[in-house]
Parts: sequence; C-alpha cells; structure tokens
Amino acid sequence: MEMMTAPLPERRLDNNEKNRIVAKLKSESEVLKLFNELTIQFEEQKKRAATLIADNKDLALQIEKEAKQANLLVIASKSRRAAELLIANKEIALQNKEKAKRAAELLVSMKELAFQNEEKAKRADELLIANKELAFQNEEKAKRADELLIALKELAFQNEEKTKRADELLIANKRLGQLAEELRESEYRFRTVADFAYDWEYWIGADDRIIYISPSCERITGYRCDEYNADQLLLKKIIHPEDARFCYDHYHRTQSMEHRHEVDEYAFRILKKDGSVAHLEHLSRPVTDEKGNYRGRRVSNREITVRIKMEAEHELANTKLTCPELVEGR
Repeated sequence: MEMMTAPLPERRLDNNEKNRIVAKLKSESEVLKLFNELTIQFEEQKKRAATLIADNKDLALQIEKEAKQANLLVIASKSRRAAELLIANKEIALQNKEKAKRAAELLVSMKELAFQNEEKAKRADELLIANKELAFQNEEKAKRADELLIALKELAFQNEEKTKRADELLIANKRLGQLAEELRESEYRFRTVADFAYDWEYWIGADDRIIYISPSCERITGYRCDEYNADQLLLKKIIHPEDARFCYDHYHRTQSMEHRHEVDEYAFRILKKDGSVAHLEHLSRPVTDEKGNYRGRRVSNREITVRIKMEAEHELANTKLTCPELVEGR
C-alpha cells in the first residue's frame, strides 16, 4: 500500500497581519497590491487543492481495495465477530439516533425556555416600570395625604375658631337681647314720661327732622302727632307772623356751631288749628350721645296763654288805679 501524501497546511492570517492588511487598505495602491497577493495565494491554494483531490482519489481506491480484502478476511475468519460488530454498530447507530432526537428535543426545549425567559424579562421590565409608576403614585398619594392632613388640621382649627366665635356670638346675642329688653324698658319708661307729659315735648334731629313729638301737641296746637310727622314744616307754619322773624333768629342761632350747645329760652305766639292765638313758653337744650356728638335739640313748649291774659288784666287793673286817665283815653 502506498502512503498518502499529507496535504499542506492552509496558511492562516493572524491578528497582526489582519491589522496590517486593514492599515494597507487605507490607500488604493495598497488595496490593489493586497488583492493581487490574495489572488496569487488563492490560485496556489487552488492548485494544491486539485493535487490533494487527486491524491485523495488514489487513496480512496487503495482503501476500497483494502476494505474488500478486509471483508473477505472477516467473512472467512471472523464472520461471527463481524455479525456482533454489525449488531453493535446498529445499536450504536440507534443510540446515536435517539441521542440526536433527544438533542433536537433539548434544542426545542432550550429555544422554548429562552423564549419564556425573554417573555419573563419583558414582564419583569413591565413590572419594574409598573412598580416605578406605582411608587410615584404612592408618593403622590402620600403628598396628597399630607396636604389633606394639613387641610384637615386647618379646617379643625377653623371649626374650633368658628365654635369659639359662635359661643361669643351666642353670649353677645344674649347680651344684645338683654340690652334690647333694657332698651325697650327704657323706651317704655321714656314714652310713659314723655307721652303723659303735660307740656308739649319734641326732639328735633341734627338734620332738622322730627324724631319724637308728644301727644300733648294736639291739646296745645290742635294738630295731632301724625300731622307733624307728615309735614315737617308745620312747626314753623303755626308760628304767629308777627313772631316769625324773632323765632327764626333764635332757631338759626341755636343751629350754629358756636351756639348749638347752649340752652335757649323765649316766649312766642302760635296760630292754633282753630285759628285762635296761643302763647307758648319755649325751652330747648342740645341732645348729645355718649361720645359728645350733637344729635339735635330737645324742646319743651308750655302754653302760658292764661297767664299772659291774667298778667294783662292785672296790668290793666293797676293802670286803672294809678293812671285812670290813660284807661279812659283808650
């Protein structure tokens, strides 16, 4: 048997050579040169490959001849052993086939497991994102809870303040009720005194309007309270024309800033509703509040008609006694 010629080892490029090749590719001339070298090497390898193919064919023929001879020897001398080996080879082939099948199943299982792991990884990423979102939402809820707690505390404080204020208002309302009752009682006493006063009493406000007028006005002037309230100028209209200028001077004097806080007293005449003349004695004084602010004037008018007539008759009688000639000449 002839010995088979060993094929020449294929020349492999190491990393340094590859780096040098890449560096050479930087210029067009180097690339072309390298291409030519690689072409020459390829042709050489192609020739060597053809030579190796021819050698392999010869070797295959030799091996086939030797195999035939070996088969003859096996058949002649080791038929039993050959049968056993054949059975063993079939068993091994069957085992290899089972192993290949098992390997294929394992490969499918591994692919399935890889797919499941990939899905789990995606699910884990989704869960991570969901957890981050949930953590953010929980953080926002915690902030909102803190804000609500602060708001609740503020509301509780406000409610407490409102409760205190309500208690204070309740106390104030009770006090106002007491004051109102006291005021009603005081007003009742005032009206009892004023309404049953014999003289004509009234209160003129700072705006020159009647605030109160006693019922005795009707007895003295013939006009009722509602008539004075309906006609605010009635007080001036009833003044006797001969005394009008005198009364107006007194009125304007007491309304001035200089004299409004003084007491004014004088006598004048009025024309009653029935046309008769009545003599009145007028007394007015300023009205002020607890702070000293001017609130108008309180007036008291007393009818002195009878007294004036008596004084006139007394004067006439004295005149008759002392100067009768004057009386007779009248």
